[in-house]
Amino acid sequence: MPTILKLFVLASLGLTQATPAPFVDLGYAKYQGYYDSNFDQNIFKGYAAPPVGKLRWQRPQPPARSQDQVLPAVEYAPACPQSPSSPSQPPVAPSGNEDCLFLNVIAPANKTRLPVLVWIHGGGYGTGNNQFDWRQQIRTNENSYIGVSIAYRLGAFGFLSSVDVANFGVVNTAIYDMRFALEWVKKNIHRFGGDPRRVTIAGESAGGGSVMLLAMANGGYEGDALFQGLIASSPYLPTQW
Repeated sequence: MPTILKLFVLASLGLTQATPAPFVDLGYAKYQGYYDSNFDQNIFKGYAAPPVGKLRWQRPQPPARSQDQVLPAVEYAPACPQSPSSPSQPPVAPSGNEDCLFLNVIAPANKTRLPVLVWIHGGGYGTGNNQFDWRQQIRTNENSYIGVSIAYRLGAFGFLSSVDVANFGVVNTAIYDMRFALEWVKKNIHRFGGDPRRVTIAGESAGGGSVMLLAMANGGYEGDALFQGLIASSPYLPTQW
């Protein structure tokens, strides 16, 4: 699954634009974000190309280059396809879109070397999205850090495990999505005023469980390279068979 960062800003929030919209050149693509004068923050929302067809159940790949235009960052990306994880839950109509691997960045304006908090959403590994509004929380903390929320494939698209899947691609692709997002943060967050050496990953429920899985992956060495702190709130780890 080629992963291409698409930064989006939610224009429908009715924010006032008192200064020029923030611009970022990520090397492979250029994006125009949004300055929120109410919070003194630059907001970019969205990270990836559609993992469909032959790209299902594959590791995320570097993005294709697109330098011929400035891409607008004006709305949230769609949520990944949802799959309720409990038979006790009522049936729901299909929702979501496979073109869903995006990350959102909210960064205080005109600051550098800020610590970074990466949020991994919960939802039983089958539901949820990364549309988390950081603005008030960051301002309450005196605009002292950057907030990043990531998406990952859910349900069978993200956690299906079998011999057939392993022969075709990789199992537990969602964990690779999370890791790829953290690699992106390490490589690019300085362009938003962040310090790649001060990254904390956090999550609640399935997000907290994912934090624990990332901390244990590859013998526990991931943290040395990709994050320096972790917060696992009420972690959910389903029974392993």
